[in-house]
Amino acid sequence: WNSSKPELCNIQMISTAHYGGVAVDKQGWIYSWGRSFYGGRGWSVGATQVAYLATDGVGLPSPTIEGYMPTQVESGYQTTWIMMENGEVWHLGGSDNFEVPGAQGGPGLIYSGGVTPDSSRKVVPVRTEALSPWFRANNPDEYIIQVHSGIYFGAALLSTGRVLTWGSSGIQAIGRACGGTSTSDCSSEQARNPGYLDQPAGVKFVRMTSALTAMTALSSTGALYGWGVTTSYEHIDHYPIERLDVNVEHVQTGQGYVLWRKMDGQWWGQGYNPRGAVGHKASMEDGDYGDRHKIWFAGWEFRSCTNSAMNRTNDSCHRLLDPWDGVTGPAREKQYQFSLQQCEDYVDFVWPTKGPNGETGYPWDGRKGLCT
Repeated sequence: WNSSKPELCNIQMISTAHYGGVAVDKQGWIYSWGRSFYGGRGWSVGATQVAYLATDGVGLPSPTIEGYMPTQVESGYQTTWIMMENGEVWHLGGSDNFEVPGAQGGPGLIYSGGVTPDSSRKVVPVRTEALSPWFRANNPDEYIIQVHSGIYFGAALLSTGRVLTWGSSGIQAIGRACGGTSTSDCSSEQARNPGYLDQPAGVKFVRMTSALTAMTALSSTGALYGWGVTTSYEHIDHYPIERLDVNVEHVQTGQGYVLWRKMDGQWWGQGYNPRGAVGHKASMEDGDYGDRHKIWFAGWEFRSCTNSAMNRTNDSCHRLLDPWDGVTGPAREKQYQFSLQQCEDYVDFVWPTKGPNGETGYPWDGRKGLCT
């Protein structure tokens, strides 16, 4: 996979942008690959070490220098963020789509370090100067602990639970208003410089992650919030920022969609649905989008339900879900109903040899299965 270059070994962190990636080995040395806009040196070059001050005269301080061991790498659309042990933030890759804050970002500033990487020029990571007021050494009371970005926006989570944002001038993209009113877009300069997210009073965020065109943040109480660009892939483009769900314990994002796990173990998804990425019905192919809903995983399981077919809502029935039989949403589950008496009479339910529509084969094979 690595062109003619040696295979990378002893990798402890890895992160990928849209057409590139970054890896960090156990000694703290950083390697990148992919298209030059995305932090690499071109398709055919493979993974190579980025530029370092000691050997190249530009780039990163050596990881052997105290404080410059990388502790996190997080990739956005074009840009990859590197957090150092001393609390500094560095970045590499493109910066023309408002991912990078301040004067280092914006149209016309395509490559980190002002150097166009190619097969003969190394990728030059640079320190993200617009975020330096929140480096731990400069601000020990409120410092950056995470950085993420997507198309037209970026954000940094602070140790206090507050969030800094930057990006294009739309209030949805950066989650904050300017100009003295609650609905004012920011000027280009105001938006590109970091500013505090307009987050709900009393809400403290503990984790943040970005998708393609939206950002999510998880609060200390398990509430999941989001904000994003207008007409975002993820269907998160409201101002003020939107609360997506409660009782959430984990969230992760893909290219245009968001997935999260609730405290009861259920998974939910929202956004772009390429090949069923967020669990929508099989007829939704590339280019389709969906609002949030529960994700049904492969396998058969029993669920309690109301026997509305008998018009007796106080009676129970049982239904069997087949998520991979062309139906995945709760409104269109395939229901195989068994009488309540069967479940009361038998701890072990014996499957019929044929289904209600004449189905044969698994699971209609006479096997036993717990009826709950």
